[in-house]
Amino acid sequence: MDNEPDNDINRSRTNAMKIETKTYLEKHNLHVYLEDAIEQFLSLSPENKIKPVEFFKEYFGHVHKGTHILYREYPFITATLYNRLCVIKCVMKIFKPLLNREQKLNVKEYHSLLQLVWCDIPFAVVQSAFDTSVKQKKEEALSFLEFLKVLKDSFCVGEFCPKAKTVNSEVNKKYRKVLLAVRESESFEESRSEDDVIHLETEFEKSFACC
Repeated sequence: MDNEPDNDINRSRTNAMKIETKTYLEKHNLHVYLEDAIEQFLSLSPENKIKPVEFFKEYFGHVHKGTHILYREYPFITATLYNRLCVIKCVMKIFKPLLNREQKLNVKEYHSLLQLVWCDIPFAVVQSAFDTSVKQKKEEALSFLEFLKVLKDSFCVGEFCPKAKTVNSEVNKKYRKVLLAVRESESFEESRSEDDVIHLETEFEKSFACC
């Protein structure tokens, strides 16, 4: 009888921990990554001798770095807000040489670029980004930096409101600084130097710090 209060306390603590763990998993959509990691591990060939601990360490290392969405299926890269933001970040990294080019590309050209990384990404995703830009500026071709902004606005915001809007607001503050730097460099030079591009890339990277 004397142990019953202690048992009740232990049960309460255990239940509280279970609820806290479940809440944490749901808040960060960790079930998406746990399920995907397990599926990826089970799909390995028998010849692959990697240990489960090593595999999951490597998998979540990629998630942390934001490279887990590279060459993945469209349903996966759109499964969470974090995944979508990682897509924008990877687009910036992969195609960063375009920052140093004045040429503007149209919707079909940008879609072709994205298909090099995500072969099943719908044309409608890029078209939606351009539709947003066309309504604002009535332009059918965009610079790379302009495209990144409208893609982020259409690809990330709206699906995960209000959280996405909060993230988007913070990113846009940094984006405006980057865009201003681009315009200033265009005013004084016909083409940006490598140092300018590195600076722009660094500033754009900082814009995702809130993510």
